[in-house]
Amino acid sequence: MEKKSVVITGASSGIGRHMTGVLARRGWVVWAGCRSEKACEELRAMHPNVHPLMFDVTDRSSIERARVSVAGCGFPLHAVVNNAGIGLGGPLELLDVDEIQKVYDVNVFGYIRIIQAFLPLLRETRGRIVNISSFAGVFGTPFAVPYSSSKFAVEGLSDGLRRELSRQHISVSLIEPGPIDTAIWEKSFHRSFSTTAQDIPLLKLYAPKTGYFEDLMRGVQKHALPVARVERAIVHALESPRPRIRYAVPHRIALARFLLRIVPTRVVDFFATWLLT
Repeated sequence: MEKKSVVITGASSGIGRHMTGVLARRGWVVWAGCRSEKACEELRAMHPNVHPLMFDVTDRSSIERARVSVAGCGFPLHAVVNNAGIGLGGPLELLDVDEIQKVYDVNVFGYIRIIQAFLPLLRETRGRIVNISSFAGVFGTPFAVPYSSSKFAVEGLSDGLRRELSRQHISVSLIEPGPIDTAIWEKSFHRSFSTTAQDIPLLKLYAPKTGYFEDLMRGVQKHALPVARVERAIVHALESPRPRIRYAVPHRIALARFLLRIVPTRVVDFFATWLLT
């Protein structure tokens, strides 16, 4: 039986690392994207089916080298999981535009670079693209506008791409998790406050309670779901004969999406403001 192979970006931690192990144990050849030798060594030790690839989703030349490696390995490519992502939080007024550009470069343009590089290989197998989005791509999230808006872009990117590729029989699925307990929260926390710390008086206009924004970020992390909760959705998107367009994790995210469509926007704004101030 021919082994299927999958490229996973951002495989050194979080969802990417978890799914690398899950899919390798299910018999997939996993091309695990990472950015350091240490991460490569750790991934290589996980399972014989794991083949680390060192590349950066913001670096086109490293992606091309990865594509050449995958194309020449002898295992046809059946799927790509776009997972690499970074966050940034804080009042938009106080954030460095260069930092916001980094979020888009990874979370949006990184997805596009990977899709453009590997799509010719997926076409040969009528393969699948799985893009990791977020509930933040459904609900415009205060104090996380760069991250949230980048995920809105992933939603639109995926919808348009799915329609473009429908006649080529390449499926495009979106995973829309709520907060997941991964390193992105800690990394985002440090990046966010390094950019806003210079403007404490202005920050207080957005956060009347001292330390409120820090408490908000920690609260989100505290109630985040274990990374294993996305496992079933991604496996279904990769292995089911009829992959879904969207996977809400947990299922109450689908209810929240429905409510956002039917509840007047000003009512949603009122409750969002009430909860976040």
